[in-house]
Amino acid sequence: MPLLGTIFILLFSLYLILQSPVVQTYLTKKLAVYLSEKYHTNITVKGVSIAFFNKVVLEEVLIQDQKSDSLLFVQELEASIDSFSIKNRYFTIDQLILNKTFLKIGTDSAGTPNYKFLVDQLVTKDTLKTDSLKFDFILNKFELNDSKLRYAYHDSLGEQQFLLDDISLGMADLAILDDKTAFQITRFKMNNHKDFNLEDFSAELVVFPDSVTLNKLHLRTSNSEITEANLRVDKSKVGPDLDFKKLKFNLDLKKSRISMKDIGQFVPSLKGMNENVEVSGQVAGTPIDLKGKNVKLSIGNNTRLAFDFYLNGLPDL
Repeated sequence: MPLLGTIFILLFSLYLILQSPVVQTYLTKKLAVYLSEKYHTNITVKGVSIAFFNKVVLEEVLIQDQKSDSLLFVQELEASIDSFSIKNRYFTIDQLILNKTFLKIGTDSAGTPNYKFLVDQLVTKDTLKTDSLKFDFILNKFELNDSKLRYAYHDSLGEQQFLLDDISLGMADLAILDDKTAFQITRFKMNNHKDFNLEDFSAELVVFPDSVTLNKLHLRTSNSEITEANLRVDKSKVGPDLDFKKLKFNLDLKKSRISMKDIGQFVPSLKGMNENVEVSGQVAGTPIDLKGKNVKLSIGNNTRLAFDFYLNGLPDL
């Protein structure tokens, strides 16, 4: 039998074995036990399906926090592997889709996040960081569909929480290359079933250790719309003491409509204000040394402002 034919039969036989429910159940249990031990929590996966080596589907993935409460639940996770090379040190996923995801994050009365134990495991001091282990990672397409987020926190009144439903997120061209991370947000929608509904959000994001660049940002809610914004933040001078007075940024905002009703959702002192503000212009500098150019403001039917400005020596943050 020709060598090529033998290889094909072996691969096809392996594929048939992996399609067996018994084998898949065994692999699922082994995977769950391994991850649970690695991250010191309870992780379960109800089912797994492997479609001819390049597509994996996980069903009912559950990650609990260290209080045995749900942290993350994914009804269905689908990943399609594009290519990888150990020699050239890269790994490419064609698409990663998470359907019906529920994320429950929060802090206890001491302010400790319920996901801290996972972060600690990912940044353990004994993690190997040799160049020989570095891989470039590329994700061509990511989708988060029909998902929910619950965030709980404590303040002087006790435990508080807010819920976000109908979360839909699309990303493309995610690349993690050495010290650079870049991706596009192609769609982002969500609502809190109250007064805030994010109907559309898209942007291009590039992150370096000392800077973040956000280009072609478009945002639309039920009341507001940012037609286009470009923002670059330089944090190279901030330092380990987090001196935000040295944070530099450059913002170019095209003509946009900002509703005070939306702002009031995040700034309680502004709740009750419903005016719309049209704004455009460029702002650059640091929080204590700002320059504005070609700034235009329009409030209501009778107020129109066009100006440049320079602010220096503002109070310490």
